[in-house]
Amino acid sequence: MLLFRIRDKKQDMHGLEPSDYELRIKNSWLWEELYNVRNFRPSFATPLGIFGGIIYTALYFFPFRGREPFTLRNRKSDHATLKKAKDCTPIQYPKPDNKISFDLLSSVALTNTNHD
Repeated sequence: MLLFRIRDKKQDMHGLEPSDYELRIKNSWLWEELYNVRNFRPSFATPLGIFGGIIYTALYFFPFRGREPFTLRNRKSDHATLKKAKDCTPIQYPKPDNKISFDLLSSVALTNTNHD
């Protein structure tokens, strides 16, 4: 929504160059919510694993509500943790049974969604 508002102001541009995008994000409700949960995911990447994340959440998130004076960092960036598609086994999904699972076209029809 924030990017849409920026784009509306600059409709005469051929490309989208959101120069004030970062400022708008930082002045929005979104920045506050993201800032408060910034340490949640990295806390699970400690040597203690899931237990480290639970301990961190109990000790810091509940009393301080995400306003602690430090930021935890991930050891690796997200793209470095991905595997190549050729190294992974493809997922074999069962055929739709038309009782619990349906094929894609039937699922769209059942939602009564109009895509025109």
